[in-house]
Amino acid sequence: MYFPTKYDTAWTILSVCFVLTLQVGCSSEPKSHAVARMAGQEITTVELQAFAARLPDGIHEGKSDSEANTMVLNALIDKKVLLAEAEAQQLQSDPGFVLDLSAFKDREMMKLYNHLKVDQQISISQEELIELYQNEAWNRALRLAAIVVETREKADELVAELNSGKAFRQLVDAYSVDETTKAWGGDTGRYLSRDTADESLQELLTLRVGDLSKPMPFAYKGKKHYAVFKVLDEMPIALNEVQGVLEEKIFGSKRIARRAALTDSLAGVYKPLVDADGVAFLAERSAGGQINVSEAEATMRLGSYRDGDLTIGEFLPVVLHKAGPETRHQLADTALVAAKVRSLLTAQMLLKESYALGLDRDFTLVASVENERENLLVSLLRKINVDAYIRVEEEEARAFYDKNPEKFRYLEATIAAEVLLSNEEEAQRVKEQLQGGADAEQLIAKYDTRGVHGKKRGFVRLDAYKRLHYPHIYDLSQDMEIGQVGGPIKVAEGYSVFKIVDREAAKPKPFNAASKKRATAYVRINKAKHGYVEFVSALREKYNVEIFPANVPNMIKDGKFQADN
Repeated sequence: MYFPTKYDTAWTILSVCFVLTLQVGCSSEPKSHAVARMAGQEITTVELQAFAARLPDGIHEGKSDSEANTMVLNALIDKKVLLAEAEAQQLQSDPGFVLDLSAFKDREMMKLYNHLKVDQQISISQEELIELYQNEAWNRALRLAAIVVETREKADELVAELNSGKAFRQLVDAYSVDETTKAWGGDTGRYLSRDTADESLQELLTLRVGDLSKPMPFAYKGKKHYAVFKVLDEMPIALNEVQGVLEEKIFGSKRIARRAALTDSLAGVYKPLVDADGVAFLAERSAGGQINVSEAEATMRLGSYRDGDLTIGEFLPVVLHKAGPETRHQLADTALVAAKVRSLLTAQMLLKESYALGLDRDFTLVASVENERENLLVSLLRKINVDAYIRVEEEEARAFYDKNPEKFRYLEATIAAEVLLSNEEEAQRVKEQLQGGADAEQLIAKYDTRGVHGKKRGFVRLDAYKRLHYPHIYDLSQDMEIGQVGGPIKVAEGYSVFKIVDREAAKPKPFNAASKKRATAYVRINKAKHGYVEFVSALREKYNVEIFPANVPNMIKDGKFQADN
């Protein structure tokens, strides 16, 4: 008897959890029955339950328990026939597969090594937190006033007048070109802190209330101006408000220092050396992007370390695998080649140490590498046997476009001008300015923003696709009229204030290059999906799959996995 196969769902399961089926060990062996057979080999209930246990419960949502149990079995059968066919086609010997799997294992081992030897060795004391908090002015925010002028010379003149006793407000009224702050005596209305100040303004945080800054470059209306700042007020920032940021900074700097110290220490043991002659030879042979080396020349050394050499023949496959044509041209640069050689030698040192610690036998790493091995094999099998045969003609793309007009439409959209501020008080002030008729583009240029619509910086096209990026603004904008101002809204980047400036009605997209590309992609995906279904069905026949439904355990109950006792 043959169970109906839900290939689409089975493929989803495979992509989510394509893992090695592990034997379940316990004090007494559970009773095992064959739930299926392929190529004469049995698939047991123990193997099926081990596979099911590793699937997320959400994969069964919307299905009856019976359907979910059947789906899991079909997914396991599909996995096994696909891997059997990959082995039959000897894909485990494919050079690209070997490189991909080796690179994955190396990365995972080095991540684990760095975690053990670097990250777990780092501690942060309260004294270090307080020192950074105080020394780098994380403990305060400053409210600033500014006189904005067009030239450095004029800014220097203003500093001289201020130092001679002229009132700041008087010079703002007379010379500042920033009309928005001019009305407030130069008051920017914002508190500047260490995490909100641009790099160019960080030095302002060393000033005290009443202090004046030197002339500083300042962007106004998209052009370079100069500003002289005065500190109007200071607001304390509690340590607990910035502790997370400080811990990240300290941890990051300690990690860099420890990694460097560890690498230097290993270098003293492994003695890595770049061979300048070998590097120069390879760079010369890579001129013009054509890398021509003979079999004998491939043995030439590019670098060495205590345990061996790095040859051209070992170097090129690693560097060029999945690389674009620009990489071939870059290898004509001796400095770049030398840097890549040093990087590979460093990796070799770390891997030697990782193996010495037995990290290649770490249970989690072994399972992760096996999972990746199976994923890579199935992906390569599908690419060779299904995807390689997919062809889409322009007539097919046009037919899909004509049949599915709902997929080729400009969505109804709201156009909003967004200003991004660093704090709520400042955002409220900008909102009032927008409500009073202030120019949105000027405010965007003065402060910050997140979007670009057309050629206008700060103008955001809010349609259903953009809801993911601007969820709060999108939801509010649906009930607002053109000209209305919304916000402030707290967002990841600060506080958002926005003004509705236009509405765009939904309309069809023409069958242009973009629509043709989109339609072609849809057709290709559909063909690949059907091709995959046919391919797996053929493999089930090839490997003589038999299913024994009476032996399938009730593993899924109420959408969740439960071991069948």
